[in-house]
Amino acid sequence: MNILVIGNNFSKYDEILEFEFKQMGDSVDRIVYCGLLPNRSKFHSKSVSFIFYWIATLISYPSRVIISFKLFFLLQKYDFILCVNGSFLIYEIIKYSKYSNKIFIWLMDPICKFPRSLIFNKISQVFSYSEHDSRKYGLRFLPLFSALNVRSNFSLNDNSANVKKQFSIAFIGAIDLYRLFMLEELARRSKPNSKSIFIGGVFGKLSQAKFLYKNSNYFNNLKNLLHIRRFSFDEINSIYSSSEYIFNYNVGDHSGASMRFFEALELDLGQLCDSVVVKSRYCNLVLKVCQTNTIFGFPVYKSSLDLSDIKNAVSVRNRLLHLKKVYLRLN
Repeated sequence: MNILVIGNNFSKYDEILEFEFKQMGDSVDRIVYCGLLPNRSKFHSKSVSFIFYWIATLISYPSRVIISFKLFFLLQKYDFILCVNGSFLIYEIIKYSKYSNKIFIWLMDPICKFPRSLIFNKISQVFSYSEHDSRKYGLRFLPLFSALNVRSNFSLNDNSANVKKQFSIAFIGAIDLYRLFMLEELARRSKPNSKSIFIGGVFGKLSQAKFLYKNSNYFNNLKNLLHIRRFSFDEINSIYSSSEYIFNYNVGDHSGASMRFFEALELDLGQLCDSVVVKSRYCNLVLKVCQTNTIFGFPVYKSSLDLSDIKNAVSVRNRLLHLKKVYLRLN
């Protein structure tokens, strides 16, 4: 198949998708758009974020038009086009093409961050990582995956069982307001522990969480631990493999299993996790996740699966094969 992958340059998941498509024998091109492109219809932070949103909209508008025009003229060339998230699209342009049904959008964040994707669902196919959002808005459900060992053959030796444990708990990810307070609570509770914890990640641009973190003394415990930078997949793999548990509390509007959920599964680690994720029908029936113990007052969840089940549960190739099957059924 001839496939075009379009994605934000934030986490480089578009590179993983391109790699896996090529491993399956597909011809793949990729368009990366700037992370400055706005993807929210409203902000929960202060007015400065609202002003930033409109400034970003004006700055990014030419880029959005260029990308959308490219799509308009490239639709005939490709079998299908996969957009990671994708509310940057200029729908007025795309909807008039007779090839619009070739566009697939895979929402890897909550629908509230990309509300315009619901409009696009009337034209093409929108997949959501969240089972809850899929049921509520009539989208196709497609869970996330683990990208840690995607470029190597999976085996039990790839997990963290035989790695020396340097940290008791590790977290790497985006830091929003809800998660900021959760991480500070984790830092406080784990302070007397003999083993250290590792916390790393980045703030959203001009977010309320970033403002509070910099200007409040409330987060003193976290400030001694937080590594503010982006991490490669190799670094994430190394840090998580040398940890006993993964901290996996989502930001407030997430209702689906995050990348960390599948990374913990692949590395055979217990995770401190949102009950809303654990109680979802997807996790209960497919992953069989249950609570095993408690650490620092947080419940720890783990899934006992056979090797073949783990491979299926974390595999990005499994997700892409599903996308291709949907395309073939539609055509």
